[in-house]
Amino acid sequence: MPDGSVIEVEAFHFRQQKNSKRTRGKEMSLLVTDELAEALVAVEGPRVGTVLKMSFGEPYSKAGLVNRFRDWWREAGIPEGYSMHGLRKALGIDLVMRGVPARHIMDVLGHSKLSEVDTYAQGANARMLTTDALLMLQTNKKAMPKLRVLK
Repeated sequence: MPDGSVIEVEAFHFRQQKNSKRTRGKEMSLLVTDELAEALVAVEGPRVGTVLKMSFGEPYSKAGLVNRFRDWWREAGIPEGYSMHGLRKALGIDLVMRGVPARHIMDVLGHSKLSEVDTYAQGANARMLTTDALLMLQTNKKAMPKLRVLK
């Protein structure tokens, strides 16, 4: 840890496929969060290598995983229009809204440039600013005296 302490965590290590032909893909090591650990309870067998596999035990191709993910969305009753990339963007926005530094977000999402985090920062800032503005309006309206028209 930054303070020099050592903690033991469960994590998974992989090489990103994105840009792999140009850059060999970025090596990633991500913490298994409580939510992920809970979801992985349903995975049978050892959690070694590829976890999401087809029914015959082989890893999904990129296109196959995208299609399977779409099936999972439908089975869960989630409306059309959501994607795996949308989940990634939602994570980026959530991290910004929680005050996580841009460099951390860049590493979690596997970006190679800090400028790529701006997309998430802009989305989060727009949500926070509009929410804050409307809450101020709501609060100020309650505090304002009611006006009556006298003839």
